[in-house]
Amino acid sequence: MVQCASRRADRTPCASCCHNPSISTGHGGALSDASVVETDSRGPAYRRWLLSWTTTRTCAEAFERPLRSAGISVRTFVSGTTFLHAVRAYKPDCVVVDLHMPGIDGFEVLLRLARDHAGLPVIVMTGHDTPESRSRALAGGARSYLCKPIDDEVLLTAISAAIGP
Repeated sequence: MVQCASRRADRTPCASCCHNPSISTGHGGALSDASVVETDSRGPAYRRWLLSWTTTRTCAEAFERPLRSAGISVRTFVSGTTFLHAVRAYKPDCVVVDLHMPGIDGFEVLLRLARDHAGLPVIVMTGHDTPESRSRALAGGARSYLCKPIDDEVLLTAISAAIGP
């Protein structure tokens, strides 16, 4: 994994690569970090943070591209444990969880998020759709259940609905 030479101890983004959405870095176990600051009703420097957990760098890059274009800061992780630690550290506006992952699976992550971060919007994605998975994810608190491949507009609509205005 490529590590950014400018990584700061306080985990704030560096100027050389983290503000450039075309460059992927390896901060803190994340596959990439794009720190886009936008203005909204919550103040001039409010960040719309989204954390994602997916299987590979290729999946992460494809997933992140439309989000960055929409002005959403995103960090993607390949470890469920690291992902759960990052949720505590970053306090994201929304998280996207892949259901079928090695080790700790998306259902367990969904359960832990509901227990430890009640109210945090969770979007579930899967490449293995079944009626049981859909029911279980929605009953576990997922705001949306998306089947791969996911259209960019569908993903952005789901995130907007989960985060709100």
